[in-house]
Amino acid sequence: MLTNYTVPLTGAYTTEDEGLEIVADDAEYGPQATGTIGVPRQFTIDNLTAKQLSLVIALPRQFVLSGAPCAGLAPNASCNFSVSFLRWTTAT
Repeated sequence: MLTNYTVPLTGAYTTEDEGLEIVADDAEYGPQATGTIGVPRQFTIDNLTAKQLSLVIALPRQFVLSGAPCAGLAPNASCNFSVSFLRWTTAT
């Protein structure tokens, strides 16, 4: 059974500071046994603006942030982070 999860993004942007991009290398986690943690998937956040950005990455409980989170981005900089899926229950 395939389950889709939504990871909400929030922020306040104006036309002069648009330009936050999140790119996934591969966000498909595939099947895995209950109670196991999946293979980490890498994501990149690009700050396409000329302004410093502060970041807070909050994920649903089924997803585990692997490694150090991105706390901020300098102007025109990028930050990589990895997320793993932790399957809690079996599909019904």
